[in-house]
Amino acid sequence: MKITYDIRKEDYWNFNKYVMYNNFRTKITIILSIILGTIAAYISIRAITNSNLYSLAWAFTSFGIIYYIMIHCTRKRAFKFAEDEGGILGKHTIEISEEEIIENTYYNSSFHLWSDIKNIEITEEYIFIFTSKIQAYAIPRRAFKTENEAIRFYNFLIRHFKEKNEID
Repeated sequence: MKITYDIRKEDYWNFNKYVMYNNFRTKITIILSIILGTIAAYISIRAITNSNLYSLAWAFTSFGIIYYIMIHCTRKRAFKFAEDEGGILGKHTIEISEEEIIENTYYNSSFHLWSDIKNIEITEEYIFIFTSKIQAYAIPRRAFKTENEAIRFYNFLIRHFKEKNEID
């Protein structure tokens, strides 16, 4: 089975968000950073003003600011990385065989045996073929002519993944 699709900046960002919010380690890192930043803001303002109310107000404000900065910086970094690294954006062709998954772009070619595949997930917009906890082939569902075709492709992937990894 072979499919050709186009990856845009927003697709790359959407994949990064998906990993941020669905990967346990990444999610914990974000939560801890926000909590520790908020606590640091509270302690700092409390030491300066000696006011609980003022310190709490600044702590809650800093929570929002830290979250915004983290997301904004991550998005900016993802866009820059996608632009600088060849092979992320643009046309991708992925070919699924009995033994492997092969991806070709203008810049490179890669392949993974089915035993290298860690997971396959589907969302409203994408089918992800994970090669590690934070790396995947992100296939936009818009690449398929119909929704039924996307579901058939996903089921085909799942069947091969389970067969090759001996999963029930």
